[in-house]
Formats: sequence, structure tokens, C-alpha cells
Amino acid sequence: MGLELHELSFSYGFKDKSAPTLKQVNMKVEPGKLCVLYGQSGSGKSTLAYLAAGLLKADEGSVLLDGSPIEAGMVGMVFQNAEQQLFAESVYEEVAFGPKNLGLHAKAVHERVHTALELVGLDPNVYEERSPFSLSGGEAKRLAIASVIAMDPSYYIFDEPTAGLDGRAIALFLRLLTKLLDQGKGIILISHELDWFLDYLDYIYLMHEGALSFAGSFAELLDNLDVCKQANLKLPYILELYDDLRKLGYQVPKPVNAESLATFLVHLRDSHA
Repeated sequence: MGLELHELSFSYGFKDKSAPTLKQVNMKVEPGKLCVLYGQSGSGKSTLAYLAAGLLKADEGSVLLDGSPIEAGMVGMVFQNAEQQLFAESVYEEVAFGPKNLGLHAKAVHERVHTALELVGLDPNVYEERSPFSLSGGEAKRLAIASVIAMDPSYYIFDEPTAGLDGRAIALFLRLLTKLLDQGKGIILISHELDWFLDYLDYIYLMHEGALSFAGSFAELLDNLDVCKQANLKLPYILELYDDLRKLGYQVPKPVNAESLATFLVHLRDSHA
């Protein structure tokens, strides 16, 4: 069970089916797991996300949620450009729109709105009466995330969630990510800033020219880092350092993140002192 993508092919150009945007992509997201879609701009990541969320219909293949065909609204998606999602006159109404459409009574709607705003670091007492279009770019992105959280979907898709956020907002998002995973939510995350998520990701899907060039666990990626270079992707700094140390013959312990590498380098320095 889970969110399953089977042999998906898709093209925006109806006349030229010989050059699809996506080519027979398979992917699975399990409850409580974080999957990262990684690849260059134009590799098909966002298109795949729209298909997974039911916002586009595949030319071939299927998208199943717990064994049933996906429909729009069953998977919560936060777009890269938050302005694409905002439309209401107030922050409160923006977040309340989804729960109201679910048929929840007023008290439940109110509780969901306040809980969602607090989770993303927007104090309801300060923000709920403000216009969404008066917010800063980072605040607007957090509002878009809150509007999806209020729907309480089982699966989330975040497209470049840390883009435009400052350090405090990124820390808030990472704490939110932990809470969602602990609640058993399945998450697809699209990001060029992979370093932020090394402690959280379970699986990584590397896209190149509309197809998957790698699909596996983070541990498996560490043993196949050349696939990133073959897809013309620059490795995140932490993974580049890990790869350089490994090629010099050092056995760097896993998991690989900033803390583990710093500890290893300190031990390495001390051993040569």
C-alpha cells in the first residue's frame, strides 16, 4: 500500500508523442517515509509531482493511492511559488477553505486553522486577519504549507519548500517535517538543497531527461554517487566531501551528514597530530 506510480509517461505536446516529458517512471511512497526527487531544472520533477497529486493525467500508466486511482485533492501539494495557491481575503479564510470543503463544523475548522498556523510559525493572533498578499515571500510559503496541513492529507508533496526561507523558517520546516513523518505521513520532496534533508530522507529518486536514472535508499546512493555526475548534477557539499574522502581511501562512517563528517575530520586531525 502507499502512493504508487506505475509506468507513467506524459507529454505536454499532444502532436509529438515520440518525445514525452516523462518516460515510464515508477515510484512508491510509503507511510512515514520521505522520498526526495532530485535532478536538474527541466528534468521532469515538477511534472511528476503534478501527476502524483492528481493535477495532471498521465498519457500512460497509473497513479494509485492505497490501491485506488488517485483523484485531485487526495494528496496535499505545496507549490514552489506560494502565490499560485493563495486567493482568499484573509489568512484565516485561506487556511479554512480546505477544512470547510471537507464539511467540518465551525469549531473543528477553527482548531485546524490555528493548529496549522502555529505549526508553520505564524501566530494566529497576529496573522489571521491579514491579507495573504501582504505577506513576505517566506510568510506566504509558510501560509501555503499551513493551508495544506489543515486538510490533514495522508501524503504530501513539497516542491522546493526551503527556497526563499531564512534559517529560522527552514528550522521550523524541518521540525514540521519530523512531526509529519512521526504521524505516518508519506512525503515527496523536490529540492536542489539536498543537504538540509540528509537526516530525514529514506529514498531518493534521481531524474534525468524525464526518466529515473537512480532509485534507491540514501545508503545505496552513497555507494553510487557517480550517477549524480552522469546526470550533470553537482553533488551537495557534504556528499562531495564524503566522496572525496572515500576516494582517498578513508572509511567514512554512516550516516553521512554535517555532524558525522565534522566528527570524522576531528578524529582524523587528532590521529595525525
